[in-house]
Amino acid sequence: MINIIEERKNPIFERKEVKGEFVSSETLPKSKIITELALKYKVKENHIDLKYVISHRGIQKGTFFALIYNKPIREEEKKEEESVNDQEDAQSIA
Repeated sequence: MINIIEERKNPIFERKEVKGEFVSSETLPKSKIITELALKYKVKENHIDLKYVISHRGIQKGTFFALIYNKPIREEEKKEEESVNDQEDAQSIA
């Protein structure tokens, strides 16, 4: 079961940015979180980019962050966005 904590619309990138939490005795597989998000937002699974899933130690809870696009994600766009983020990270470290 997932619970949405924060949801922001980003019209420039045609997506929603979603932070949420889940209650589980173990880390949920990414595929299960993606499936639940697809059902909740009524989109296909290929519209969702799950950025991270973190399980908290000592309690049966975890958090996740996902991008839900209005159109299917193409692998080229995903790789291009990751390379831009990596370049920005490298510049902020320097």
